[in-house]
Amino acid sequence: MHPLTPDLSTLSDEELAKKVQDLNRRMTQAWSSGNGELLQQVQMMLEDYNEELNKRQRKMMEDLAKKAGRDFDDIIDIK
Repeated sequence: MHPLTPDLSTLSDEELAKKVQDLNRRMTQAWSSGNGELLQQVQMMLEDYNEELNKRQRKMMEDLAKKAGRDFDDIIDIK
C-alpha cells in the first residue's frame, strides 16, 4: 500500500477507472525514461487502485449471485 493513496472508497467507478488508466500511462512514461524510483512508486499506487477495483467487482458478483439465488454462504461451511 502506498502511503499517499487517498481513500479510494469515495471515488466513483468511472473516476477509479480513469485514475488506473492515468497511472498506467505514467508507469509507461517512467519506464521509458529509465526512472526506476518513480516506476516503483507508480506501481505501488497502481496496485492499490487495482485492489479497490477487484474488491468492487467481487462485491458486485456476490450481490448478483444472491439475487440469482446462488448464494452458497448457507450451504458451505468451511472452518
